[in-house]
Amino acid sequence: MKRPPVPARRPAPLRRSDIPAAAPARRASGAGSVLSAILDHGPVARSTFEPSAIVEGQWTAERRGRERVVAEQPASSRAERQAARFDITAPGNAAKLAAADGLAVLAEEAGLTLVRLALAFVLEHLAVTSAIIGPHTFAQLERRLGADKVRLSRDVLDRIDEIVPPGVNLSARDAGYTPAVLTDASLRRRSA
Repeated sequence: MKRPPVPARRPAPLRRSDIPAAAPARRASGAGSVLSAILDHGPVARSTFEPSAIVEGQWTAERRGRERVVAEQPASSRAERQAARFDITAPGNAAKLAAADGLAVLAEEAGLTLVRLALAFVLEHLAVTSAIIGPHTFAQLERRLGADKVRLSRDVLDRIDEIVPPGVNLSARDAGYTPAVLTDASLRRRSA
């Protein structure tokens, strides 16, 4: 005996009365949009999209008059708990930015990207057997490959040491254990 087909159940239509009122700051011009309703219930998820895809989504939403995606940093973030650590006007952080700028200039003069300079520098250390290159995309991986074949000259290594002297923390907040190999130049370099 053949059973009769089970009719597909449709969810009840979503009515505006089913959607709780949004906080005024969250409400945008597309007040009845589904995204508004989702946002009214709080944070939803984190994105795995490339930043360029998120920007493209923002532009598309704007062109179509839709609700734009809102990205919020949770209140329990490290930046919230340790705000002074991320203050770019703090002397230690300003010193880090100045060092980064100096290293970027040096990398350009050496004909390298800053990432390749950094990886080559790490691999110059005698105690380092491998470097974590940390790509998130295939394009980043391609840009990092080959850094193991870069040999930094003594002049480039000396300039790096001038910009950030070995064993020196530019911010006191970053101080920790300083191994002896950082204080003895003969233990820091592979190159002759």
